[in-house]
Amino acid sequence: MIEHEDQQLFRVRMRYTGDKDNKDYSEDAWTRNEVGIWYGAWSAEDFEVARAHPNPETILNQLPAQKVIPWPVKRKTVLMVQTFCDIKPTDWVYACFGEAIHFARIQGPLKSEENHPFHKNSELWKYRQIVEKKSFKLSQLPAFYRLIPQAGRGNVFEPRDNYSDIIRILANSRNADDVARTFERMTDKERLKFLGPSEWESFCLGFLILEKQFLPTGLSVGRTLEGLDIVGRNGRTGRHILAQCKKHNNPEDIDPNFIKIIEPYGLNADTYYFAYGGLKKPLPIHINEITGETMLSWVKSEPGKSFLANIFQV
Repeated sequence: MIEHEDQQLFRVRMRYTGDKDNKDYSEDAWTRNEVGIWYGAWSAEDFEVARAHPNPETILNQLPAQKVIPWPVKRKTVLMVQTFCDIKPTDWVYACFGEAIHFARIQGPLKSEENHPFHKNSELWKYRQIVEKKSFKLSQLPAFYRLIPQAGRGNVFEPRDNYSDIIRILANSRNADDVARTFERMTDKERLKFLGPSEWESFCLGFLILEKQFLPTGLSVGRTLEGLDIVGRNGRTGRHILAQCKKHNNPEDIDPNFIKIIEPYGLNADTYYFAYGGLKKPLPIHINEITGETMLSWVKSEPGKSFLANIFQV
């Protein structure tokens, strides 16, 4: 498969949020070989005229059909539509529906039709044709791909950071077997680096379960408490286990919120700071610092070796 150096990736959401049903049109549009947007009563032809002016939103808002809609076209909407129009034939667009991630190439300009079935509440469906479609079932991919349908915001956007790396592997693969082979070729160090913030939290939790007899005590991992990602107890000793996970690539200062939270526990808790890229200053002796290098040593033997391998398997 040919990879283009300037190849970009774009998620296209096709959920209409302008009425109660909040219907997702992704699968219906994909079946018609289309990806598209709404955002007003203007047509594809109207947008081509408007984008030639310094203030396209002003031109669109002056259209009689747009004046019927109780909200104006905003500048950020124009920028998003311009992004959609500028997606190149060498780029990939993807959509998520039906327990799968679907990819295609864009072909041709922005279009609209007078009687398209996707028109909603006076808003016209504007779309572009897609070709070279392919799909990847989530059940045939490593579990962390299940984060993709919920990742990101907006109707047209580029995935960022680790999500971009995850998606690009699919874009450059023909099928799930290709994806599996890509991960199999990775070294342990490459796999650890590949983990994003959420995957790093999960990996750190696994370390605590396997090595420190961690048991959860009612709080989910990550995004539950500010400054604290993992809260539980040692299943053998009953001691508190408190941990924070940071997936930065370079040494940083410790999160002051973590120090503030664990201070009342004193020496009556086992505390861990999982800093993938390390820390600029040494931690107090009662806090265990676990870095990416620490984990790299851990996965050289069991149980870490099997645990890391399982993360990248179906």
